[in-house]
Amino acid sequence: MMKSDVLLSDDVVEELDCDPAVDCGRIAVGVRDGVVTLLGSVPGFWQKDRAEDAVRQVMGVRALANDLKVLLRGTHVRNGRSRNGAQLAHRPAPDDYRDGL
Repeated sequence: MMKSDVLLSDDVVEELDCDPAVDCGRIAVGVRDGVVTLLGSVPGFWQKDRAEDAVRQVMGVRALANDLKVLLRGTHVRNGRSRNGAQLAHRPAPDDYRDGL
């Protein structure tokens, strides 16, 4: 018998919360028919990989779509547009980024 999507979602969130290396404050979890989708952002590629590893540990996950965006420290967008010309929302940089750490 397959886990319900609600139960699977709860298990995935719990697994992400249990991994201290994953900043799950900006990660959203979606589940449909056993397929888990991760949305949101993390500050590094290794956290994206760790989140994926954590999800794969959960019994009942049939597939994973890791749509997490990596927001590298010090990256910025000029004129509010990405490299491909898409309009982006302006986000002010945190104080520690402006100070050039």
